[in-house]
Amino acid sequence: MESLEKIKKEYINTQTPSHFSQSGWETLQSKLDVQAKYNSHFPPYKMASFTLIAILLLGSILTTAQAAKPGSLLYPLKIVSDDTKAKISGDYDTAIKHRAQDVIDSQASQENFDQAAQQYIQTLQKLQQPKNQKNEQALKTTLKEQEQKFRQVQYKDRISQERLREIIRETRKAQGEVEGAKDDWQHNENRRNNDN
Repeated sequence: MESLEKIKKEYINTQTPSHFSQSGWETLQSKLDVQAKYNSHFPPYKMASFTLIAILLLGSILTTAQAAKPGSLLYPLKIVSDDTKAKISGDYDTAIKHRAQDVIDSQASQENFDQAAQQYIQTLQKLQQPKNQKNEQALKTTLKEQEQKFRQVQYKDRISQERLREIIRETRKAQGEVEGAKDDWQHNENRRNNDN
């Protein structure tokens, strides 16, 4: 406490430097007045308006991103948006359906197909155990539907066909994990491979 009193006395007794004249104080005062006027001209309603505009802009960007296709500039934003919704809600159906549709729609471009296939597999790998019975049943149904859709797709080149088989294997693996039959799935997959 003593040191604080000492500092206070030193501050009060401090002489203003000679080069800091009356005009120096006036200049400082005018700068402070300008700053005070600026702060008073930015009332809370302007801040609320700015925040509302930013939220609407972000919402429109996210809505536009939902229509993005593999290879487009907004496609990564679509992935992040779907993954975030899935993590928060525990409902991965929409993310899986979107990634599967991206795979099917990207047949024309090998590069876009590879990106879509990679994102689909990553989405399957991010799956978490459904939080309730309803989500679990919906997820099982979605995975079966996507597998059937993939089996109907016919790609012309061998590389795409092989990648499609990998996607089907990953889909079946996810089905097995959701159903809690991971070991049974592996056994059936090995038996199926031996039969071919």
